[in-house]
Amino acid sequence: MRQEDVVIVLNVGRTGSTWLSRALGKHPEILDGCECNFWCPFDVQESTGAGRYNISHMHHLHEDEMSQAFLPSPMQLLSEEDVLEIMGKHAMEIFSKALVRAGKEMIVDKSPSNMLYPYSISNVANILPQATYIHLVRDFRAVWDSYKRNMPSYWVSNGGVAKFAGIIRSAYARLHDQFGGIATVRYEDLCEQPLREMRELLGWIGEHASEELLSEMIGDVKTPREIELEPGERVVIEGVLGDLLTQYGYAV
Repeated sequence: MRQEDVVIVLNVGRTGSTWLSRALGKHPEILDGCECNFWCPFDVQESTGAGRYNISHMHHLHEDEMSQAFLPSPMQLLSEEDVLEIMGKHAMEIFSKALVRAGKEMIVDKSPSNMLYPYSISNVANILPQATYIHLVRDFRAVWDSYKRNMPSYWVSNGGVAKFAGIIRSAYARLHDQFGGIATVRYEDLCEQPLREMRELLGWIGEHASEELLSEMIGDVKTPREIELEPGERVVIEGVLGDLLTQYGYAV
């Protein structure tokens, strides 16, 4: 198995990543990893529930991440380069065995927390530098609106829109630092032109599909709902993230 056979979706939550990973998983050669959260910091709640496991359990975090550090492990006896090499082999062994068991050629790892925790972005970039990456982006105003509607305690009760915009800003700074040429797809384009976008994504990861299979993969595509924001929320998001919105083709 090659690193390129691991397809990693980089995204924040509420961007359609669940739909995308499930759609890709309908391809006969692609295994949907079912949101394994492999790269999250070990203390992120959603990555440590029943049955969860992630790579950070093997790795003593850097000094600037000590607030998230866990008990000392033998890995601290090694150099950073050795630790990353071991974790890379470990990750590939897990993915390889999963593919053999499923009879597939590629695996898609979708973990919404990846983009929200800078250490996770560094983890995945350093451990599997040759993996195939897909960046899924959605209008950040719609992301905030979706969080408010569906997961209010995630942001609304924990810092509000200003914290949300700041974290997104930081996440994208790290993304741009760590990754160069990766495929970027907009959630809105997936909804409006699913056949075209899915065909292009399959080409990016080295797979193809008949028109019949493409139609089966995309299934029922949702129509993005109208964004409903308070005036102050829109001002904050556009003020902090306006250049990113423009960069990804959203009107400000």
